[in-house]
Amino acid sequence: MNERKIQIELIRELLELLQRFQPGGVCGPIDDRNEWTRRVHAHTPERRELLQELTRFADLCRYLKERHQDLGPEILTSLAEVAGMALPDRIQRIRAINQQLMERIPNGGEDPGLWN
Repeated sequence: MNERKIQIELIRELLELLQRFQPGGVCGPIDDRNEWTRRVHAHTPERRELLQELTRFADLCRYLKERHQDLGPEILTSLAEVAGMALPDRIQRIRAINQQLMERIPNGGEDPGLWN
């Protein structure tokens, strides 16, 4: 193949890859919470538990951001350590982080704006 054909093929492959990350793509954003739940339940029980804790974490982060509250350095430090942990330890650490974040929310997180 000449250089021009190689470039065209590379661009085509990149565009196909990028499509995967667009809405509706395999790796795209999921706006429907039911669809997200369905995908989470397709995983092994341990992986499912991690994904559920991470979903709670994302909800808490969104909630705090909307109220202009930072996570704080202790949460960020704790979160940075998660990547190198074994799966059961990751679950426990994210659960502990979520608990710390919940303690910052008045009324124990009963605000309907928290869980969408």
